[in-house]
Amino acid sequence: MSDGPHRSLNMPKKWKRVAEWMYNETYSVEQRCEALSEAAAEDWRQHIPKSFPSMIRKVLSNDQTELFCDQTAHDLEELHSQAAGYPHASALLDCVIEAATTRGALGEDALIIAARNVVTEFAERGLRQVVEHYLRESPDNSVAQIKQRTQEAMGRLDAKTISCRLQGFDESEHPRISIKRTGLDEGVPI
Repeated sequence: MSDGPHRSLNMPKKWKRVAEWMYNETYSVEQRCEALSEAAAEDWRQHIPKSFPSMIRKVLSNDQTELFCDQTAHDLEELHSQAAGYPHASALLDCVIEAATTRGALGEDALIIAARNVVTEFAERGLRQVVEHYLRESPDNSVAQIKQRTQEAMGRLDAKTISCRLQGFDESEHPRISIKRTGLDEGVPI
């Protein structure tokens, strides 16, 4: 007897939950998006050192950033040594440099744009893994429905809010995504 195709997944617990919720049609789009948000945030916590965004913020918060763009870019490049062993932290840094140099974003705006891009990449990567699993393992033709559900959840993902919360920006304006459910009436809508 099988417990369903999501049980054999070789992925973290939060992503297994995303896979299960994408497979099961009884969950709402909001619930799937919540699970996706939690999984992407967990990836951030695992792959980006906690102090790394504050190091980037320190370089970007210099009052002379606008005047000395070349020096700021150089200081950001020097942070690559701090990202050694953390490829996602290096990608975050590359996104910050791109946002600052190409898009002209300054200060915390560059970090928020970069963090949003990294969170989005975590979500897209995890969802690709979920879809690929069901392409291999699912006995029925539910893959098209799963792809549609993943696209709906991805469309509602607020990566900017997640990235701001993970970095401590505007904590009061961005409440926690995870909602603890305790009552019987708070379960899956019927």
